Amino acid sequence: MNCTDVAAILDEHAQQRLTPAERCALDEHVVGCEPCASTWRAQMALLALPLPATPADLVERALRAMDARAPRRARLRLAVVGAVLAVGAAFAAATAIHLLERTEDQPAAASAGLGDAPEPASPHASAPQTSAPPTQPNIAGTTAVSVEDVQIEYAMMIRTPPAYPRDALARKLDGDVTVSFTIDKGGTVKNVRAVRSSDPQFEAPAIAAVSQWKYLPRVVAGKRVSVDGVQTVLRFVFEPPSPPKAAPKAGETPRQFQLKAQGSAPAPVKAAEGAPQTEPKLAHPADYEVFDRSTAVVWQRIVTDDLRGAELELDELRATYDLDDRQSNQVWGFYGYIYTQYGDYGRAIDSYEKAVAFPTNFWQGQWTSLASLYFARHQYDRALKTLLAYKNRSSGRMDSEATAMIEKLRALGVTEETL
Repeated sequence: MNCTDVAAILDEHAQQRLTPAERCALDEHVVGCEPCASTWRAQMALLALPLPATPADLVERALRAMDARAPRRARLRLAVVGAVLAVGAAFAAATAIHLLERTEDQPAAASAGLGDAPEPASPHASAPQTSAPPTQPNIAGTTAVSVEDVQIEYAMMIRTPPAYPRDALARKLDGDVTVSFTIDKGGTVKNVRAVRSSDPQFEAPAIAAVSQWKYLPRVVAGKRVSVDGVQTVLRFVFEPPSPPKAAPKAGETPRQFQLKAQGSAPAPVKAAEGAPQTEPKLAHPADYEVFDRSTAVVWQRIVTDDLRGAELELDELRATYDLDDRQSNQVWGFYGYIYTQYGDYGRAIDSYEKAVAFPTNFWQGQWTSLASLYFARHQYDRALKTLLAYKNRSSGRMDSEATAMIEKLRALGVTEETL
């Protein structure tokens, strides 16, 4: 795909007729070519403009505007101009209607962007990928999605750790605080209060920390809603400072020592005699400071409806760093949240399935969000299996949303015995 191909697609309004492979090539080119990106955005903006209604009396008004005292040639010129205007307006209206008919079946994205979100290929990708535009999935055995049944749970994006109280630190005292708070429609935490604590001195730092947390808000029937009464437990655990690292052994370079300390390279294997010497591959893990900065940008873009920008930030994060299981799990959950906002439920399900597949899954909302998407597509057996897997993973502890969904499934005759 090159600039000429992109120009031809725009001239012929053929973007809705592209195959998935052609759309992938188009996205890759547009992301890396600023002129094409600007042209693409301009085209999308033009298609989004409302079409003004053509006055029914346009020709009549043009004729009335002719001055009867004007020379015959001038009157003829005005008549010709009026006729041309009428024909041009009719042609523009017909063209716009034709374009609208061709794009009528395509779901509208939540934000205007260069293309649609990439479909990640694996938890540890080495390069950003793009795929076909969001379309309603056509899977055998499913029906149209009931948007009213889609409920995506809130997800934590920014978590500030609490400060350890000085007195407790001096006494090497552990503690915990249970706090209750509200997550508003913008994902901001409000009304934080301590419900229970092992020691009152832990309450103030716990409340101060939770007040700075940011969430992706809950989505019900396509709209963000606030959530009251959210509770979490903050644990203060005293950990003595770790001993200083041992110095590298004689003859060992600092780089080799760094690789061993990070655990990112296996022990060197003695090469066969005469074999070429290869340089050890240096892994590029993402520390949590870098990861938290990136997810803060993702949160800011999502809450301001810049979904495409949030996707690109996640793509860059996956392409640049070797994420661990916890980070990958969180990233796939964010993809699922974004695709749900797009209305691309097939890719949202795929992303949530990847998120919950990690053995160390940390976000219970991902399970209930996935089950909700299955429920909305009338795949009730899959919804119940997801909730039961979540129940097994959490040792029987389930939140109220998961319990309520199980009751809805039971009312429909879908139970553990019918699976």
